[in-house]
Amino acid sequence: MTQPWATAHVDAELDWSDLDAALVARLEKSTKIAQRVVDKNFAAIEKKAQARFARMGDAFEKQTRRMQRSTAAAVGKINAELRGVGSATIGVDVDQKAVTKAAGKIKAAAKSADTDVKLDVDVNDASVAKASAKIRNAIPAPPPTQPWTGPW
Repeated sequence: MTQPWATAHVDAELDWSDLDAALVARLEKSTKIAQRVVDKNFAAIEKKAQARFARMGDAFEKQTRRMQRSTAAAVGKINAELRGVGSATIGVDVDQKAVTKAAGKIKAAAKSADTDVKLDVDVNDASVAKASAKIRNAIPAPPPTQPWTGPW
């Protein structure tokens, strides 16, 4: 009696054609359940969110006031120390020959290298204004730019 007394044969087939519809149906069902839960608990969720935002706003306002106070205190200390410095008088003498020599050096340097030099002097004295004008005139103007004539 070692031989099997019966045999069996099984055929199986998988049909994937309705998989998308089944997933869509499950997702719609889950969405409706979630919507019901949210609708049921929305007031409580909203109340908790408002309380949380109010706490965050209060904390931010408190921190901002603290920073304003510390900044005002630091500004007060700096101003107090600056008041103790006093004042100083500074005089400037302009030597026309030295200015002309410096302008010549600047002009030579500008010609020998691709250098942009910008100079602006705020003046109240006529001799300083004259020296400033000489320096400005000694610097050559940049060459005009050409418009783009590219392939497009």
